[in-house]
Amino acid sequence: MFERLTSFEEKLRDRTLGRIVGLLMPRWIHPNHITALRICLVGVAIILFLAGQPLKTQTWVLIAAALTDSIDGMLARARKLSSRAGAYLDHFSDWLVGGWMGILALVSGALGTGMVILIIIPQVIVTITDRIKASHLEFKDTKARILALAMGPANFSPNTVSRLQFVAVLTGFSLVLFSKANDYPTLRKVGAIFLYIEICLAWVLVINGLLDVSHPIRNSRRQVGRSTISK
Repeated sequence: MFERLTSFEEKLRDRTLGRIVGLLMPRWIHPNHITALRICLVGVAIILFLAGQPLKTQTWVLIAAALTDSIDGMLARARKLSSRAGAYLDHFSDWLVGGWMGILALVSGALGTGMVILIIIPQVIVTITDRIKASHLEFKDTKARILALAMGPANFSPNTVSRLQFVAVLTGFSLVLFSKANDYPTLRKVGAIFLYIEICLAWVLVINGLLDVSHPIRNSRRQVGRSTISK
């Protein structure tokens, strides 16, 4: 459904921001280094939470982690370092950043339980359809199949809607957390708007996922490990 739009968007982004990232990053920095940094930053944020540090400090660390999200993918494509292993690592880091932001927003009171449930429901359905799609792919052994089923969406190229959805949820979480930490109620409203946009995009992905599940042959042809990161 979104292949043409995604191809155009990715090429445009890589020709502009991707080239800048490729030039600014030293050659010794691999895309996986950036992904690993994102995971470490989330770990730091969790430690700060457990240590009872101010929400403001935790929020800035998570915002820094979120800002690295698109860099590794563009760098991997610019230097032709994409791989399935890197895609899996990137998917895990994305899940970690978004998941912890959501948990922190909930436990800090920045978001109500109702909003969190609205965010989770379509995501659960997307997760199920991604794993159904992955089950139709061919693998060299049982171990590879189990890993692919566990990673779900990391086995497929992300489309423009899924990218926008992830940007919307990270932006929304960041704004509501920042608003809670600094007592800026207006920012909370803006953050809520981004989260509602994320929910709408998630339901678009639900529909797309259900269509893909109903066409397993077409879906298997679209297997492309996410163009993100590699060893």
